[in-house]
Amino acid sequence: MVDYIALGIFPYVSVALGVILTIYRYYSNRYSFSSFSSQFFEGKALFFGSIPWHYGIIPILSMHLLGLLFPGFMKTILGSIGRLYFLEITGIAIALYTLIAIVVLLLRRLLNPMVQKTSTFWDIWILFLLIVQVLTGLYIATSKRWGGLWY
Repeated sequence: MVDYIALGIFPYVSVALGVILTIYRYYSNRYSFSSFSSQFFEGKALFFGSIPWHYGIIPILSMHLLGLLFPGFMKTILGSIGRLYFLEITGIAIALYTLIAIVVLLLRRLLNPMVQKTSTFWDIWILFLLIVQVLTGLYIATSKRWGGLWY
């Protein structure tokens, strides 16, 4: 029963709440969506962190979403040992690429004095949580047998 709630219901409730509350916040307090742009102070590390982060996280999130929405299709794709190995190696490579990018973004926030002035605790905390999340996914993918099937 706990597995059913944790793995069968909770992901859908989380996604629904994220979408609904984001829309609610946008319409109820539109001007609270802001960020202090640090792009003007330093753009090189931002470019080498932000672009790879997005190129890495979009395929990872897409594959997780595909597995969440169409589990039968993913079981078919991952049913062959060759495809499973290929997708696991590709996923680990993309995750490492993503991890390097997010570390660049965190170091940019911590080490550049101009960027530090516009950074808040929450900016650094979110980057840290994203690093932990990527590391957790890498840990599962590399240490657990057939981690690619745990989408």
